Amino acid sequence: MRFLFYIFVMVVSCGPGIAQVMQPARWEQELKFSDESYSVISLKEEGVALVRDLDKYQNGKKIWELIILDSALNQNWSVELELHDELRFTGYEHIPGKVNLMFRRNETDMLRAEMLMIDLETSTIQHSKTEMKLQFRLTFYTVVDGNCVFGGYVGTEPVLLIYDPVKDQNFIVPGFFLTDTELLDVRPNKNNTFNILLSQRKHGGKKIIFRTFDKQGNILVEDEIPIEEEKTILSGVSSVLEHDEVLIAGAFTFNQNKQASGIFSCMIDPFSEQPVQYTEFHQLRHFLDYLSDKKANKIREKATQRVNYGKQPEFKTHVGIHRIEEFKGGFALFGESYFLSSGSSANTFNNPYYNQTQAYSNPYSYTPFSNRYYNNPYLYPPTATSEEMRMMEGFAIGFDFTGKRLWDYSIPMSEYKVAGRDQVSDFTVVNGVPNFFYKSENELKFSNHSTDTLPITKAQPIPIKLNDEFEESKSNDESEGNVRHWFGPNFYVWGVQTVKDLKRRTIDPTRRVFYINKIRVD
Repeated sequence: MRFLFYIFVMVVSCGPGIAQVMQPARWEQELKFSDESYSVISLKEEGVALVRDLDKYQNGKKIWELIILDSALNQNWSVELELHDELRFTGYEHIPGKVNLMFRRNETDMLRAEMLMIDLETSTIQHSKTEMKLQFRLTFYTVVDGNCVFGGYVGTEPVLLIYDPVKDQNFIVPGFFLTDTELLDVRPNKNNTFNILLSQRKHGGKKIIFRTFDKQGNILVEDEIPIEEEKTILSGVSSVLEHDEVLIAGAFTFNQNKQASGIFSCMIDPFSEQPVQYTEFHQLRHFLDYLSDKKANKIREKATQRVNYGKQPEFKTHVGIHRIEEFKGGFALFGESYFLSSGSSANTFNNPYYNQTQAYSNPYSYTPFSNRYYNNPYLYPPTATSEEMRMMEGFAIGFDFTGKRLWDYSIPMSEYKVAGRDQVSDFTVVNGVPNFFYKSENELKFSNHSTDTLPITKAQPIPIKLNDEFEESKSNDESEGNVRHWFGPNFYVWGVQTVKDLKRRTIDPTRRVFYINKIRVD
């Protein structure tokens, strides 16, 4: 293992303003070609956690490696974990001062999982285990004030399970097991509570159900929001109480279509009726920027004509909804638009919780982005080579504290092809300005939008920096790595590269490395 700290600055011109994109740190780990790569877990200001299967055994158990880096990518500590050989890394959650890792056995008749709570200050690890005899398809996992929350399905009905490791007790949260209902989101808040979103699709009474629970599953807030009969909610997320207000938003379609027609949004207020706002894609200023001007204008004109005649717009696309970011001026919904190849199965594509032996796919889900995690630890089943997504763009839509739409921007990705991966780009607001990144081979693609200027629709390339000027990347494993927002104005990018050191006078001056670079936008 080697760590090298260095500073360099890349200045990117975006319209009349100048954005400085810096990569002030890099961490490397040399890999053999047989070595597994790392799953990367954001710990916000506390750094990142790296987890990988070492593919070796000791005392009859499988050995995993855990490495903790600080926010400057200095290595704080590492440990080898001895776990049952049937356990697979399936979920995680960061809590201030701690990180929780969830490993699950690949079984069909019950939920059998082992959780590791790692204290980042004392470097101590607490183990707990849970077992429930349910045919449970896991789609969400989080931790709330020490309790583990599992969201998913028993058959086709949603269910929420909570495990209390102090009492070593499992319980099922009442109010679920609803027919024709989809669990859209399970998301922890900043105050040791968590939110869930349900989409209920009963004929004659469609609605979104929002609930906030405490760690024991007691309902603190509930809001049922009616949905127009001809519309169907495909996906949704909630904000996490960084502000006092709560926004829910996501993708909708007309009738039973599987592709999205637009975005819905609504402020939560259980004491008064809040209208749902529906924004069709052609009504957004920059959603169609990945298309040529001619094609985008044609779509807008045709949609406007159809709406004027009382018809539904024809334009639809696959959309993955990732999160709502809360910034000083309000909220920003972040997602991606993509094209799914005809040979792919959208219901099981790249879902880390999908268990092939369960032979079940959600009849309502259409998107591969069914979990909120920044990179999927383990994939069930392994992605088939025929499955492919062509990424069209990452997009963000801003809302004020009343739910009024403020702006929308995007980063076109020129049909960037990916397989076996979920979220590709990422985004944050820095000083009121939206900033987007995605990784393509050995480059970062960057787009910075000033809200008082027209956006640059072509992303600017920035080389992923190596240790020094005497090194060059000979190859990049496109199946590994991505870019993610970290905290504040900081992102990180990771992957696997083969690097040649031009100073080394040896038979083979190349090395294969896992790397993670820090990125900062000023």
